[in-house]
Amino acid sequence: MQKAKKRLFSVTAVLLAVLVALTALLPTAGAAQAATMRSKYTGKSYTHNARFNKLEVLNGVDISAWQEKVNWKKIKNDGIDFAILRAGYGKNASQEDAYFATNFKNATAAGLPVGIYWYSYAKSVADVEKEARLCLQVLGSRTLDLPVFYDLEESSQLNKGKAFCTQLVEHFCSIIAAAGHTPGLYMSRSPLLDYIEQETRGRYALWVAEYGSKTCKYDGDYLMWQYADNGKVAGVNGHTDMDFLYGNKNSLPGSATLLKSKTYTGKAITPAPTVTGEDGQPLKADKDYTLTYINNKAVGMATITAQGLGTYTGRRWYYRFKILPAKVTGLTLESRSKTRLTYIWNATPGANAYLVKVINRTTGKGFDKAVSTTRVDLTDLTDTQLYEVQVAAYRGNTAYRGPYSKVNAKHALPGTVTGLKTKKTATGSITLEWNKKPGADGYVVYQYIAAKKQTKRLATTTARSFVFKGSGAKPGTKYYFYVAPYTVDSKTKEGAKGTQLATTTRPTATKCTAAKSAKKQQITVHWNKVKCNGYAVQYSTKKNFSGDKKTLYVSSGKATGNIKTAKGGRTYYVRLRPYTTVGNTRYYGSYTAARAVRV
Repeated sequence: MQKAKKRLFSVTAVLLAVLVALTALLPTAGAAQAATMRSKYTGKSYTHNARFNKLEVLNGVDISAWQEKVNWKKIKNDGIDFAILRAGYGKNASQEDAYFATNFKNATAAGLPVGIYWYSYAKSVADVEKEARLCLQVLGSRTLDLPVFYDLEESSQLNKGKAFCTQLVEHFCSIIAAAGHTPGLYMSRSPLLDYIEQETRGRYALWVAEYGSKTCKYDGDYLMWQYADNGKVAGVNGHTDMDFLYGNKNSLPGSATLLKSKTYTGKAITPAPTVTGEDGQPLKADKDYTLTYINNKAVGMATITAQGLGTYTGRRWYYRFKILPAKVTGLTLESRSKTRLTYIWNATPGANAYLVKVINRTTGKGFDKAVSTTRVDLTDLTDTQLYEVQVAAYRGNTAYRGPYSKVNAKHALPGTVTGLKTKKTATGSITLEWNKKPGADGYVVYQYIAAKKQTKRLATTTARSFVFKGSGAKPGTKYYFYVAPYTVDSKTKEGAKGTQLATTTRPTATKCTAAKSAKKQQITVHWNKVKCNGYAVQYSTKKNFSGDKKTLYVSSGKATGNIKTAKGGRTYYVRLRPYTTVGNTRYYGSYTAARAVRV
């Protein structure tokens, strides 16, 4: 197999090749041989294990950047049934196979089933995890018909022994399986036997390399045999690796039957699929087949391989099922502001991440947010609006997401009310009015009592107006008000108070006690004092004050005023009213009855 952009042969690799060649000359026990067929790609004949008698023998190639540009249509037309592509090698992003994307695109376009392999240089479990993650990153969203093979053959790895090599295989393959792909292992026959535990060999799809031999002497189940590295295939420059796959074109490992998802328990999950023969009749477990499970404990994609027994020896059936985290519980609002909601929930066993789904019920729009802890801050929200929140647990990626929690709907805290103003005022009441706050369920009205420096809660209302009246509303008195919106979900939450409004009741009417002219062009007016900020004394030559009128303003401390008229020998009409002021606005009481005065 080509391992890098250029073929590199180490002394160890040469020795291994010699060892394989010598092994081919030795007698072997165990593996029963059957059908013999000639390969047009090497010109030699090969005998296949009897266990595969009832299976198709498919011809394949494995291709890497070593072959550079290849013509996949010619390869397909030359009788090749499938392809295994090198996706990359090592743990660095720069080690993606330079031709992988092109080869995958063109091989699948030609109608060939495709699998991939990743050549390993891992010196530790941490390294092999990086290799597996990089492999998945390179693979992306592409779908495969055949496994993702872990290529283990570096002497530096084998020298660390059986336990180490087995650990590398298990870790790489478990990550691949959890991502929803069928994992496999590529190794030469002798190292496979010497450095990989039997249980691991039986767990994953095996691709056994054995050159220079007319048969593969591996005495166990395997999916593929790499029988030569000097094949000649149309569309490929130079020599290429050649492979036999034992199976069925319509039932490849990558096209497994998907079973119903299961909930993570922390223990191995072993559903029993219904395995049927060619006649559609159910087969019997442990008589006609045995089941092998891969990655059937952790959250992710589990794989089941049914391996035929007896008359079904050599047959394989593939199944998959998802193991998903349980439903998230305990979703609770921790805190909120007018632009933020913070939620917490219980940790879900088997998960390492959570997907938070948010729907703005005010606008109908929504978004998702992924977090790795059991807490989320939802920011940049709109004050007062109602947000429905649900959380689902997953591991690795959202393809392995469990069911969503119950909905927890909360409002962002309301923002401030705007437009607070005096709509109407009387001697014993003040009507307040403000702008509607979208999303608010109601409003709280407060009075600020300046003399006591206290804020008093007056009332709640769902209207956008309020009438302040009763014993607290005294004539001619200044008052201060605030309004705060509130929302109601599981709790009533009040927003911040808006800008303070200073306003006043109107003063009670005064009484004009006298109005007479003792001097030329002058009228003296007298009245009773009331609580106010001043008096407006109006005079006119028109009885109904429809024109020719003027106003004299007198301070609240006085109860008399002198009017200088423009004309003499005329009758003037005089009336007055008290007023209170807030800022530059005067709030008037009622006019007194008009008095006629001859000047």
